[in-house]
Amino acid sequence: LDIEGRHENETSPPPQKLTTTRPREGSPESRFARALKEQNDGAFVKAAGLWQKFLEDDVGAPGYDRAIYNRAVCLFTLGRSADAAALLKNLLTQSGDAELAADCRILLAESLLSSGLPDEALATTFEVLPNLAAEKEVGLSRVTRTPRLSLIQKVRLYTIRGRIYSSLARDTEAHGSLEKAQLLLLHAPRGEIKTKDFQFLTANYAWRQLEVLALTCQSRVGHPERLSEGEFLAYADAYYGCALPARKLYCTVLAARN
Repeated sequence: LDIEGRHENETSPPPQKLTTTRPREGSPESRFARALKEQNDGAFVKAAGLWQKFLEDDVGAPGYDRAIYNRAVCLFTLGRSADAAALLKNLLTQSGDAELAADCRILLAESLLSSGLPDEALATTFEVLPNLAAEKEVGLSRVTRTPRLSLIQKVRLYTIRGRIYSSLARDTEAHGSLEKAQLLLLHAPRGEIKTKDFQFLTANYAWRQLEVLALTCQSRVGHPERLSEGEFLAYADAYYGCALPARKLYCTVLAARN
């Protein structure tokens, strides 16, 4: 956990919101709003409990599927990735909301990666955004069309895909995916992404780039168990030369959290 109580791998988006008009006290809408407020305030343990109670007491209420997703966000943020993945897999079998299903799969990929299942995580990202060119090249065609993704969803997807590739030691593909995320952010049409969301996505990208950079430098700059002074100095120069971009990336992460 960091100093704000967030899990170090937190990359999940702001919770799914339920649009309502001034909820009646004691109604399912008011309980939804209370849980959402706690989650937005960063009280993830309390919010997870409130979402669980909502799911038990208000089956079928408006926003029920979103409540499941929001509880999964809380569990993932608290480091309970396996529990989050189980919730999301179940939700995907019952929700007919295409936009919510895309968000679920992106968070599911992150949860699977954190649970030590990078291959399943990678396959999950391709369920949301397939590589159509590669599929066409080997003669595959899809029977069903994949849902149209928002710009924010594409940025999140390429970002987590880059981190997954890195965990599989596929550095070229890792950097390629992260570059796609960065280009989408840099060339986003004016006004399409809110300032707050842009800061979040930029920090998310920078954090994942830091992780990939650390793994890349670790593999590129090896060292023996015992080092002479000269060997150590050469190793230090090589490693910090590789890791130099980390300074700017970390500043980007900190800036987004103010």
